[in-house]
Amino acid sequence: MRTDNVKIKKITVYITIFSFLALTELSLVLWFILAMLWISFFTKKTAFKKLEVSDSLEYERIFVDEDVCFTVSIKNHSNEEFTLLVTPPHLVDTFFPKEDLFVLGKQEIQKRKFTFSFSERGNKKIGRYTVSFEDRFGLFSFWKVYEVCTEIKVFPKLVAGIFRNQALKKLLPSQKSGVRILEDVSMFENISEYDNEPLNRIHWKASARYDKLMVKKFSFTSMGRTRIYLDANFPTQELILNQAWKELHYQYVEYAIQACGSLIKQMIENNQEVIFKVFSKNYETVDSKNWVEYFDVLSSLEGDYDPIQNFQFYLQEDLRFLTFEDTVIIVSMFLSESILPLLIDIRARCSKVIVLLMPYGFRLEDEEKTEYVERFRDELLTLQQKGEVLEENHVLVRLVSSNHSLLEVYESV
Repeated sequence: MRTDNVKIKKITVYITIFSFLALTELSLVLWFILAMLWISFFTKKTAFKKLEVSDSLEYERIFVDEDVCFTVSIKNHSNEEFTLLVTPPHLVDTFFPKEDLFVLGKQEIQKRKFTFSFSERGNKKIGRYTVSFEDRFGLFSFWKVYEVCTEIKVFPKLVAGIFRNQALKKLLPSQKSGVRILEDVSMFENISEYDNEPLNRIHWKASARYDKLMVKKFSFTSMGRTRIYLDANFPTQELILNQAWKELHYQYVEYAIQACGSLIKQMIENNQEVIFKVFSKNYETVDSKNWVEYFDVLSSLEGDYDPIQNFQFYLQEDLRFLTFEDTVIIVSMFLSESILPLLIDIRARCSKVIVLLMPYGFRLEDEEKTEYVERFRDELLTLQQKGEVLEENHVLVRLVSSNHSLLEVYESV
């Protein structure tokens, strides 16, 4: 706890000097007032020390631009009344309100709420907040500073785009698909009028309600496993790129993270198996049924401007783990035609290969198309042209421009 009583000390000095110069009835009155001020000071100081302050966060994992509530709880154990000012943590400038002035009664508990959000993903700390009291005459004040130790994981934005183009190779319970391999009786979809179906399909309650025989309709299940490879590193192995590409790299990483995150969340919520491998400053693999574990990795992901190994090396190392039920999705900023033999090797071991190259990002669904046309590097255009020959063998290479939405890209594969 910190204290500021400079003013009351100055008053004490002035009254003492005045009393030495002229000891009158006025000086006695001033000494009485001064005594009352010091009594008030020590009484308030003792009571302020006894204030019980705690804080809590509504969530420790949030998405970019998602509002979260920060609560400061203050309990007064004394019989003193305080007019307190709570100033929220200093490292975040989106706190609302910026400060909160209120009266805390005797033996009272109050909770003061603040909302804030983050505009960028990452592991964030919100810093320190302050609880302060100032005397009504401004003669003294006390304040305490509290550190919020909890770290908040800020997940990347979710973008619109439904991906349903995996290769269908194995049966998966509770996953609806248009390929009628197996009916899943655990996933009730609709009812329809009876038409020579087995009697165990009859929905007796619905039949009684509509006064005619109605039967249950179930979804059909089939889906394969999806392997997503994200290259977040700067492509320096095959060619020399200028400073402009370094600026584009940061933009690419953010767009690529949003695309992968949205894909993964959609697939996991649809009970699909997803293996995610990211190549950045750290090589990480996530294989889980909980999409939050994937976003924990995405929230703190950083690309490397000088990677030790190139992306193709890791893909080559992963060939032995592929199975024919896999759909492989590769997301990268730059690849050249030298990767084509590797793509063919990957396709020989899995069902489908999709390569998404997005050096300029993509268009969000709520954004309008522009007339501006990007100029892709010749190496990228050559890879796309030569990759067209492989499309009938389910190797699809797509150059994503800033005028393409993810939905348009997914529909093209």
